[in-house]
Amino acid sequence: MHKQQCRPVFLVAILAQALLPALAQTGAVDPRLLSKAAAGDAAAETEVGVAYAEAKTVPRDYEQASKWFRKAAEQGDPDAEFNLGLLYRNGQGVPQDYTTAAALYTKAAEQGHPYAESNLAFLYHEGMGVERDDARAAALYMDAANQDDPAAQSSLAALYHLGEGVPRDEALSVQWLSKAALHGVAADEYLLGEDYEDGAGVPRDYAAAAGWYRKAAEQGFEAAQFSLAMCYTQGNGVPKDDTLAAEWLRKAAEQDNVDAQHNLGVFHALGRGVPQDYAEAYFWLLLSSDKLTGPERDQATAARDDSASHLTLAGRAAVAERATSWRASHSQAGAE
Repeated sequence: MHKQQCRPVFLVAILAQALLPALAQTGAVDPRLLSKAAAGDAAAETEVGVAYAEAKTVPRDYEQASKWFRKAAEQGDPDAEFNLGLLYRNGQGVPQDYTTAAALYTKAAEQGHPYAESNLAFLYHEGMGVERDDARAAALYMDAANQDDPAAQSSLAALYHLGEGVPRDEALSVQWLSKAALHGVAADEYLLGEDYEDGAGVPRDYAAAAGWYRKAAEQGFEAAQFSLAMCYTQGNGVPKDDTLAAEWLRKAAEQDNVDAQHNLGVFHALGRGVPQDYAEAYFWLLLSSDKLTGPERDQATAARDDSASHLTLAGRAAVAERATSWRASHSQAGAE
């Protein structure tokens, strides 16, 4: 069994978050709001734009949204500047234009708008519409993070982890990631669990690691489900429990986590935490051996072939057909 060690880095751009509440009325914009917007009230113009962008009160219409956001942005409304920048960033209702998006984000960011600061930071980090500038990105993320924007906190943690735009500092990375994780974002909870498991920036604490993995796993985050299964397998931070390990392995395996598929196959072959079932073992090992590389592939292939040796030719064919069907259905789901 093995645990995947590579750590993903999440530098988050906010791609779909409205700032103002949509109206409760269905099928039309509130005439009173529309009247205020038509009279040039910037806040009302922005709300009408949100209604069209969010499709909560009227059919979604990004062109109409951009029209109303533009009216408010021309009056210096930071919410409108941010939202119009978002439309240019995504090419919704307007041509995709990162330079214009950056200019609009800059106007809103200069007024202290945290989401604009976070999105502008992302553009600076990626060099999209502006020349790449990691130090500028870090400064913008810091401003937004200090306003409790979880995306900025997570991204700032990633920059400290990588040493991009700021000196590499695992302790500061964990501090900012901890703040982000308190907002309940599964990816942040998972990464914080990894930090506690590895002792990166904090003293190693397996119980804390398992706790954070559980929070993310219960939200369906497959990498956390696999890591929590490993905690139960090894008795790290939780009592050793093969039955619970198998349950979490299955949840991750069903989301196409290759490590979980391999380990679940081994569990079935050994009858560990689940009844011994060579057909089930062969199925999961067949899936995982196709995707692993190097020595891990060799191990998975050997385990797969051993499980297959316990089946009849008809049994192997039935499992292979099931695996083919499974791959097809998950390939279609991934493309949607």
